[in-house]
Amino acid sequence: MISTSIPNNITSQAIKDMFKTDSFTKQSTPSRKPQTAAIISYKYHIKQKVLLTLICMSLGVVFSIDLGENNWQSGINGGLLGLSVGFFILFAEFTLQKYPYALLVHTTQSLGLGMLIALMTSCLTYFILPSSSLLASAISLGCALTFPYLSYTLRREVGNHVETTNTSSGLSQISQSPKILDTSSIIDGRIFDLCHTGFFEGPLLIPRFVLGELQFIADSPQSWRRTRGKRGLEILNSLQNIPDVQIQIIEEEFSDIPEVDHKLIKLAKKQGAKLVTNDWNLAKVASLQEVQTLNVNQLAHQLKPPVLPGEVIRVFINKEGDLAGQGVAHLDDGTMIVVDQAREYIKETVDVVITKFMQTQSGRILFGSRV
Repeated sequence: MISTSIPNNITSQAIKDMFKTDSFTKQSTPSRKPQTAAIISYKYHIKQKVLLTLICMSLGVVFSIDLGENNWQSGINGGLLGLSVGFFILFAEFTLQKYPYALLVHTTQSLGLGMLIALMTSCLTYFILPSSSLLASAISLGCALTFPYLSYTLRREVGNHVETTNTSSGLSQISQSPKILDTSSIIDGRIFDLCHTGFFEGPLLIPRFVLGELQFIADSPQSWRRTRGKRGLEILNSLQNIPDVQIQIIEEEFSDIPEVDHKLIKLAKKQGAKLVTNDWNLAKVASLQEVQTLNVNQLAHQLKPPVLPGEVIRVFINKEGDLAGQGVAHLDDGTMIVVDQAREYIKETVDVVITKFMQTQSGRILFGSRV
């Protein structure tokens, strides 16, 4: 199912329902069970470590008495040795806990595989060469050092490559989702500017029935409809000339559905695509059927200037302008305001009425005069 933008009324009702639940109206008392479980787990791990140390020390005493002289001195030495082994194991456990589990498993598997290959190569070497040969010993030592290292590095590089490939392909699939253009978005023409600047990614799908509708409008006896239809066909021709935009003509007609809007919604659900339209009613119906829509008019509304001509705002004149008598102020977002007859009010706050604004490639510039 394709993700959609939830209507405002649904969102408000959902929020109200959430705040009606007991989890938001009642204050819950903190539970003591997690703390008790944590204390029990901590004591259990301490007992494990003490038991491991005692076992290592006991084994050291037993082996030292059995292998060495049967006296208390050898038992003490063996016990100290076993205690040292136990502390070494605990230190190794503490050190390895700092590393991710996946890294430890990867390292162990890689070294184990490398040692297995080195062992097989050494056995083959001793089978071919005499066991007392210095060359056989050198080859075995070299294999024991080389193969574990090569196994670890090769597995790491292959893993990084696979992870990067999967991530890149996933991002590519997300960013390049197909988009279906309807008649209103094509005739509007601003879709060409969005594609030309690179804001629209992914293939653009043009249904055959949309082309038929454009052709029908272009052949209309009414001049204003004929002009709109020809404009839409010219926009499509311009879109095909953009090298980074992929245009696909969809032949599926849905002859059982008479309305073009319903055909567009069904095609978008079938293709898993987003619907680009300027028709407000079509966008609402598509949203109810869980089809995501992109509205160029809504985008333009969101990008409108924060201040429009005729509005009065209070600004701080921070420096002189390029022309005589001008002062320059800035909004919080960095937009520059050129104010006439404000040079003498530098480092002061004045009321300014916005007269016009100009959009450039580097940003927006507002012009105003003192009230």
